[in-house]
Amino acid sequence: MNKIRLFNPHTDSEKVSNILEKSFSWYHENDVSNWLYKSLLPNNIVKRCERSYCFVCITNKEISGFISFNISDYGTMYISLIGVDPKYQGKGIGSLLLEKAEKFGIKHNVRNIWLLVTHTNIKAISFYISKKYIPIGTFPNFTKEGLHEIIMYKELKNKK
Repeated sequence: MNKIRLFNPHTDSEKVSNILEKSFSWYHENDVSNWLYKSLLPNNIVKRCERSYCFVCITNKEISGFISFNISDYGTMYISLIGVDPKYQGKGIGSLLLEKAEKFGIKHNVRNIWLLVTHTNIKAISFYISKKYIPIGTFPNFTKEGLHEIIMYKELKNKK
């Protein structure tokens, strides 16, 4: 049984950091000087969640995934980070987290959602396409030379 709840900075930061470090090891390659590696340290996850909405998924009494997002004053949501513990990948955790963000967005009158995904992360690109996100552009060499970020977008259907 999976449950989504708000991130708790006092109890969740170490586990979330560990999950994200593993989830993004393909990018930071365990280089502790890498900007992404640093951004995933527990204190930086707490700082992120002070300025963003953050949720965790609990599976079998442990944190299995994490999502953070922001909502603009003009009705747009930006999903800045989503990660699932590798041992829970492929089990619907990412879908649950994304669904939580989308429902939260609808409740808060969000019209559309966007996110960035690295062009080499084919698994993530396929996942977002399966959830009806559309690639609408690219930021070349955005986070690192040779890595391009694909901008993905989805309109939300607010029920009036």
